[in-house]
Amino acid sequence: MEMIEHTESPYGKSKEFSTDKHGNEVRLGDDIRVLKVDERILAPLPEDEVEELKSFIGEVFSVVHINTDNSVLVEKEWRSGDEVMGHGLAVFPDQFEVEKGGS
Repeated sequence: MEMIEHTESPYGKSKEFSTDKHGNEVRLGDDIRVLKVDERILAPLPEDEVEELKSFIGEVFSVVHINTDNSVLVEKEWRSGDEVMGHGLAVFPDQFEVEKGGS
């Protein structure tokens, strides 16, 4: 049985690292570029939320949590009038890459 090392994140216990689509190691705080959003996440959502999550594609985010399935969690906030809106998104290893020049 594989021993999984954990560290703390704002979401609780986080795996110590994951890998991106190229096999590069990714840790908490590293910058990644989202390449794709998993269709299983999008399928049950209303169209406005689908568009908000698709807006992650092509952008760079810092990893805030690493799940036991090796997906990484990133967050995005934006303003809509006087409201602050936001989403967290789990991105699987084949759907992101380490941003060169990142942490």
